[in-house]
Amino acid sequence: MNSPSDHLAELQALCEAAIEGRLTPEQRQRLEQLVFADPQARRFYVEYLHQHACLQWSAAEPSAVSRPNEADVLSLRRVAVRRRRVVAAALAAACLLLALGAWLVFRPGSGSVATLADGKACKWESGTLPTEAGARLGRGRLRLAGGWPALSSTMAPRSRSKGRPIWRSSRRSAASCTVDG
Repeated sequence: MNSPSDHLAELQALCEAAIEGRLTPEQRQRLEQLVFADPQARRFYVEYLHQHACLQWSAAEPSAVSRPNEADVLSLRRVAVRRRRVVAAALAAACLLLALGAWLVFRPGSGSVATLADGKACKWESGTLPTEAGARLGRGRLRLAGGWPALSSTMAPRSRSKGRPIWRSSRRSAASCTVDG
């Protein structure tokens, strides 16, 4: 009767023959018979082949791993440099667009809808807007006690209904101006 150590020795010899490529059809049939019949033999077979593959890979045989030639390496470096330049240009363009958008939104006087061109002969009762000539008028209220101020609109002609100064006269001598943004 064969002992387990005899089966292990036979299995190891069959595995070695399979790895070296010198396994005969009869030996192959015997290897399959041992591996399919016993779970421990199956585990040994898998671990033995795995160990061989790991050793072959770590030894880095030229047939297993080929070194790239210098032309390929230079080509890959050029592609990487080109890619970095494209990314840098895209980032710069995005930053410029962001800065332009911020400038358009937050530029000084962007909230003004009119300019008080002339208001020297005017008397103001109350209001939340500046009353000197040349002042940009944003949102707010002005109450005129007397006189006729000259306003120049800074809004585009298409947006006449929204953001234009609206003058309302409550008495002959008093008028109010509401500027909505």
